[in-house]
Amino acid sequence: MRVVLIALLLATSAAYGQDSSGATQESPSVKGNQSAQPNNGSDTTGEIGVPVTIVDTPEQASHAAKREEKADEHDAADLDAQERAAKAAERSAATAERQEVPAWTQIIVGIASTLIAVVALIVSLWTAITGIRTTRAQLRAYVSPVDFDTVITNQNVPPHIEVKITFKNTGQTPARNVRLNLKWGVSRPPFKEDEHATNVSNPEGRGSISSQMAFYAGVLTSPHDAKHPLSQTDIEEILKGNLRFWVFGVIEYDDVFRSSHKTRFRYVMNVEANNIATFSPCTEGNDET
Repeated sequence: MRVVLIALLLATSAAYGQDSSGATQESPSVKGNQSAQPNNGSDTTGEIGVPVTIVDTPEQASHAAKREEKADEHDAADLDAQERAAKAAERSAATAERQEVPAWTQIIVGIASTLIAVVALIVSLWTAITGIRTTRAQLRAYVSPVDFDTVITNQNVPPHIEVKITFKNTGQTPARNVRLNLKWGVSRPPFKEDEHATNVSNPEGRGSISSQMAFYAGVLTSPHDAKHPLSQTDIEEILKGNLRFWVFGVIEYDDVFRSSHKTRFRYVMNVEANNIATFSPCTEGNDET
């Protein structure tokens, strides 16, 4: 279509040139005037400027309009996407600011909960250990002296003092490998531990003692059983209260939990009316582990 249009324009231009040539020939005066005019060096004879306008077809115009419309739509879509992205960023920032305080609160609460859990675990362990110790203390064996029988003789036979001591396991479980060392001593008060120390290096073994079971041990001050027997004078001084008669010693044993224990004891004899003798524990020298 464009080629046909150009051809028509060229034909029209040629016809216009011919009409102009004929008109010049019919007017010689004009021609003469034209020839009389000076030539400024620009000869335009036979050259005619023809303006050309390119006009799009309806289809091209439609395509161009559609392209422009699509470009506008694309620009509008980009602008809308940018606006939505900016708004989304603003919402995200606002949401992050709102969530900052709850997040820190959750962190603090979590740390506090962890500390509470650790403290609770420590308390539980301590309670369990204390419970185990309490249970063992309730069930373990306890061996100690519980009774004394005394006979004092100072007539007809060699004077002597005989003491029978009853020991008992008052615990709820047996005492194993029970070892006892028992001694006696006579002196004026106060009792001196250094002079009458209990020898625990080689105690006498007595096997196992069941719960609530008793066993016996004794001392005898007669010449046949003592390295330094008491004389009649010593016994009379004891009966008068001028000398004191002590019984002391140590008991060692193991419990069912394989723990070793020791009971240290010290008793003093008290002479009452009619020469009745009793024993009472001393202020010091009695302890157990």
